[in-house]
Amino acid sequence: MRILNRDIVFLWANRLIKGRYSDWFVDALNELELTSCLLGILGPNHNEEEKYVLKNKPDCLTCIEYSDPMAYFKRARFFVFPAVTVFGNFALLEAMSYGVVPIITRGCDADLVVEDGV
Repeated sequence: MRILNRDIVFLWANRLIKGRYSDWFVDALNELELTSCLLGILGPNHNEEEKYVLKNKPDCLTCIEYSDPMAYFKRARFFVFPAVTVFGNFALLEAMSYGVVPIITRGCDADLVVEDGV
């Protein structure tokens, strides 16, 4: 069995848009002492959520333009997706298929995808 190098603590492989609480996430990261986080995906024109994250991000946080997240799924420990709507998010499902532990918002049929505590 091959052991993967999980050097990214938290991965957010979704666009930063209203209703995904990216401001809360970046504020929470500023309170932690982490060495490697990755936050994405930035669109071609920075919206208000992206501007907030770019202005307030801690040093451990790397922001990337859109790219195929597969390589990041292989390196991540936790997939973070605090959002109003969780059900049916392909990045969440793909991350879980790579063994990345999901941290998501309760509600909005999230329990159809992730069982709390499992």
